[in-house]
Amino acid sequence: MGEVTLLPEMPEVETLRRGLVRAAVGQRITGVQVTDERVLKRCSIGDFAERLTDTTVKAVNRRGKFLLFEIGCGSLPSFHLVVHLNMKGSIRRFEADVPTQKYECVRVGLSTGDVLVYTDMWTWGDWHFDDASEYTHVSDIASMGPEPLDDSWSGEVLAGRLAGRRGLIKAVLLDQKVVAGVGNIYADESLFAAGIAPKRQASGLDAGECDALAASIAETLGNAVRLGGSFGEYVDLDGNPGTYDPRVYGGKGKPCPLCGGLLVKTSIGGRGTTYCPECQH
Repeated sequence: MGEVTLLPEMPEVETLRRGLVRAAVGQRITGVQVTDERVLKRCSIGDFAERLTDTTVKAVNRRGKFLLFEIGCGSLPSFHLVVHLNMKGSIRRFEADVPTQKYECVRVGLSTGDVLVYTDMWTWGDWHFDDASEYTHVSDIASMGPEPLDDSWSGEVLAGRLAGRRGLIKAVLLDQKVVAGVGNIYADESLFAAGIAPKRQASGLDAGECDALAASIAETLGNAVRLGGSFGEYVDLDGNPGTYDPRVYGGKGKPCPLCGGLLVKTSIGGRGTTYCPECQH
């Protein structure tokens, strides 16, 4: 359908994480420059740069839409750099002599000679440290629901998360305390693939519907990750756009890819929602 991705969702963040694993893990951080401190949520520019310089990136993990950099510093305990891109954040890899980028906020030098540059037009992103392995300083992570790409994910797990939940299934899927990492695009796509109307009551789904929805969420997110995320303004670490093309999201008034009827757009929980009234019940 080709609507521009405005918010990096889980597949986009996972694509970025995989690029960062290849580019940064095992590398020493040679220097840090901060040009817009509004993205630093819990420390000063000086403290941020001092703590990261001459450390080593040991791992890059993800929880929901958060990037979790494990940072090593000699014999001292590892700590974590937690990054959330929010609406407009982007991390790109460049050669060290690249000029300052438009909306640049943070630049991290690596021992490879490359730099990681974070840009954020609205400066709504979040960069901060967390010394606890459970990320207890980040309530959004501490209370987050299960990951749909984990082996333990199932219809039974989803049914347990939906039990007793008041609200429409589309809105409930966007609650990160229920399921981690499902955003607006992929909620619409998953509900369409499962044949479930977005205005259904979440607690009213039966076991078979929970099985179908759990499978469609995992398949939809997995496909999007394999395709590098949705195409639009999002690009990966090296500037490559994603190639996932949503079937219904952003397709108001266009033919349903299954029945040919017109797709409808409504608002649920303040979020635009596209679906097929013929195929989704």
